[in-house]
Formats: sequence, C-alpha cells, structure tokens
Amino acid sequence: MFMLIFFSKIFCEIFLFDIHKRKQEIIFDVTGNQICTGWFNILPNSNADFSVVITANDGSKFFSGKVIKKGKKDFSFNVTDTKDIKCTMTANFFENNKSKTAELEIKFDTQFDTFRKDVAKQVRIEPATYSLTKIGNVMMDMNNYIDKLITKLSRVDVESKKTFIFSILLSMVVLIVYVIVEIYLLNQMKTFFKTKKLI
Repeated sequence: MFMLIFFSKIFCEIFLFDIHKRKQEIIFDVTGNQICTGWFNILPNSNADFSVVITANDGSKFFSGKVIKKGKKDFSFNVTDTKDIKCTMTANFFENNKSKTAELEIKFDTQFDTFRKDVAKQVRIEPATYSLTKIGNVMMDMNNYIDKLITKLSRVDVESKKTFIFSILLSMVVLIVYVIVEIYLLNQMKTFFKTKKLI
C-alpha cells in the first residue's frame, strides 16, 4: 500500500505490475471542498488491462472502471469533507502472452471547488480582499510618507531661500563697509602725503 499526504497538488506516477504483484493501492489524503480529476493510461508494451476502483474511507465509491490500451481513461469527482481516497489498481494479464509485466500511469489532481459560493468566498474572495486591503494600507503609508517628505523639502526650500537672502545682504553690507573703509584709508593716505609734502 502506498500512502500520500496530498494538499491541492498534482500527482503523477507510473506503477509497475507483474505476475506476483497484480494489485496495488494508493491512498490520497484529500482536504474538503476539492474537485479531484485525473486519468489512467496503460503504457506501451504492457501485457494487461486494468480494473480500477476509487473509494473513500467511509465506503463511498467515486470511480469504477476498466482501463484498456486505447488511450487514457479520465475521472472526475467532488469531495466535500476531508477524506482518505483509496485507488485500487488490479492488472488483468493477457493469457496468450508470455511476458507478464505491465505499467499503468496515473495522474491525480485536486483544486478547490470554487463553483460553490461558500468555498469561493473562503478560498478566493477573502484572501483577495485581504491582499487588496494590505496593498491599500501600503499605498496610504507611502502617500503619507511622500506628503511628509514634500513638507520637509518645502521647509528646507524656505530655509535655503532665507539663508541665500541673508548671505546676499551680509555680502552687500560687508562690501559697503569695505568701500567706506577704503575711502577713509585713501583720504588718510592723501592727508599723510600732503603733510609730508610728497604730493
């Protein structure tokens, strides 16, 4: 017996059968509100056809059929509650062939049954709403941050303008004081030269 814990995934496997191993079972632990789909396919050079039965641990039967070499045998069913799903595969070997080996490929896929409104709300709508709310909150936080940054930059701009005006005024005052001092020194020098009679 092969046991597999299965949560909304795809399982694909090839099983080898021979005269001593005609029957194999695989158990899937399927969560509730799932649509189970898949197929069986006999691989080339297999000398058997197969009887396949898919049942639940409570006795309900989901699939029963014969798989022959002409292509894939599809199956599909719904599971409302969490169940162990057992797939029993039995090889029916052909009598006229000496080779008693066969290979059966199985694909088993589950996905949430979003056709039901309550499941769709729980599985798709609520997570999407939660994600959109989180994105909205992040966008609001970014918007608030950008507003604060703009306010800070405008304050820096006002401060830089004030600093620029102050530095220009200070430069003008220093220039005026320099010119006055130079005129005073020039007059002093003239007076000095006149007293020494150099001019």
